[in-house]
Order: sequence, then structure tokens, then C-alpha cells
Amino acid sequence: MKKRKDLSVQEIMKPYRQEIDALDLKLLKLLGRRFEIMREVGDYKLKHGLPPYIVDRVNEVRENAIRNGAKYGINKNFLWAFWSFLIYQSCATEEEVQDARRKAKAKTGKKK
Repeated sequence: MKKRKDLSVQEIMKPYRQEIDALDLKLLKLLGRRFEIMREVGDYKLKHGLPPYIVDRVNEVRENAIRNGAKYGINKNFLWAFWSFLIYQSCATEEEVQDARRKAKAKTGKKK
């Protein structure tokens, strides 16, 4: 049996790091898709006069994350903070889309 000190930290950690890196890529892909949807939502809300930030939905999303995260042993304080930041950035993304659409519309309106 090989003693742990005979193995380098990199050798010991390599399989864990590979799995974490693969999971990070999956998370990034999922976040990218989430923000694609948020841009679509921003368009929809602009067309229908809805605000980017809807309090009831924000609370629902955060509560869902905390409840579902508990099934996976994820700390609820972490989830509350993470989802709060994610929601904040999602609303900011919606606002960016809406601002860009308004500016584009104003430009086309001036050209006529």
C-alpha cells in the first residue's frame, strides 16, 4: 500500500479536479442558457409593459432554490445569497435588453 505522502497533491487531487472542472463547464452552459432566456423575457416584458423586477416571482424563485437545494445538502444561506445575486443579475440583464431595444427604436424613429 502506497503511503499518502508518496503521492503528490496533484496526483491525489487530479480526479476530483477533473470532475469539478467538468461540472463547472456544465454549470456555465446552464447559466448561459438561463441568461439567453432572461434576454427573451426582457423583450417580452418590454412589449407588455412589465417591470424587470417582480417581487412575488423573486421570492418564489429564491424559496424554490432553498427548498430544492436542501434535497442535495446545500446550505440554505449560501443558496439565498447565490440566488439573490443570480436574480439581481437576471433583472439587470432584462434591463440591458430593454435599454438596447429602446435605444434602437429611438434611432430608427429619428431616421424617419
